Amino acid sequence: MAKMSKQEKFDHWLFFATECLKVAECLFDADLWRNSAGFCREAIKKVVNGLYILYNDDHPPYLNTKKLLLKFSDKLPCTVSDDIYEYFDEIEIFNLFNWYPNSKQDLFFKQNEEKFEPLFQKTKEVFAWLLTLKP
Repeated sequence: MAKMSKQEKFDHWLFFATECLKVAECLFDADLWRNSAGFCREAIKKVVNGLYILYNDDHPPYLNTKKLLLKFSDKLPCTVSDDIYEYFDEIEIFNLFNWYPNSKQDLFFKQNEEKFEPLFQKTKEVFAWLLTLKP
């Protein structure tokens, strides 16, 4: 079996990231905000994993999205804004593998769609912005 190039590995991560974003949108349209938020987080995480591979030619370590991006932010063509890092902090609480609801999630969803729609829109913006960081 031939070894995958960095670009092929990135494309692999991007395929699944795009799929997660589509699932998030379907769940959002069905008013399933908590699950949609989980897939938003997964979409962003997968793009950052792919970028890590492009910049480091190594498998990404198991870190949260913000910490992972900080690991290679010095190699990026631009500075990552505090706004992006704050978004990463906000989205991190929606880890799909945390199957048990927690108080942070409960607080967030008390406002339902009014609170979630801006987060969902921000996810799409951050997703597109991350793609501009490809070397």
